[in-house]
Amino acid sequence: MSKEFYKTISKPVENANLVVLSLGAGVQSSTMALMAARGDIGPMPDCAIFADTGWEPQHIYDWLIWLEKQLPFPIHQVQVGNIKTNTLEGMNSTGQRFASLPFYMKKGQRATKFRVEQWMGISTDEITRMKDTKDKWLINRWPLIEEDMTRIACLKWMAERQYPKPQKSSCIGCPFHGDSYWREMRDNRPEEFEEAVQFDKMIRTDQRGKFKTKQYLHSSMKPLGDVNFDNAEDKGQGTFLDECDGVCGV
Repeated sequence: MSKEFYKTISKPVENANLVVLSLGAGVQSSTMALMAARGDIGPMPDCAIFADTGWEPQHIYDWLIWLEKQLPFPIHQVQVGNIKTNTLEGMNSTGQRFASLPFYMKKGQRATKFRVEQWMGISTDEITRMKDTKDKWLINRWPLIEEDMTRIACLKWMAERQYPKPQKSSCIGCPFHGDSYWREMRDNRPEEFEEAVQFDKMIRTDQRGKFKTKQYLHSSMKPLGDVNFDNAEDKGQGTFLDECDGVCGV
């Protein structure tokens, strides 16, 4: 389907009780938040929600502090557990491989009457990530699609307005990191890289004998600490470009 088709299915929700911006704190969602703050897209969100996995790199938390100062609406940081801890505990107790993630609450209203417009930071080069919600009270909207903006256009928009460039939003030990990201983490954030290396070792420690095959963070099926990122082909391992797709635990 064409971009024009997708643009027709994204529009403001009539009589919405709440307008929420889903904030991943990466390039696209941060651009969307700043565009809203400047009045370039609207209506103004009531708030932004950042679902904290508990295992984000420090630069994401630093970015959130900066971003909140730029916005006229609040950022609500919500968290249920820690995705790293929950994953390891689940593997060694129930066999559950993925940690559960936080969900939005209905604010005490009946789902059939309460209507929430949720902004998703998906650009035109990520159209395949567009999907509706399963809840009738929650309606997704994609303002960057409406504005026909790619990820590069988001970066250009921010640069032209002298905003700092946001970094990638994802967990420290995300298996979808590309080699360039792992290399940057190894060289510039050695403590976080070592944490990922240790996590990679731990997911192959099957204390209950439940998994027949070994698991790895890197697609080479090698221990993360043994991968030569300097000579590896620089390709991402996931299906999204820069921001977490939000599917872990779903």
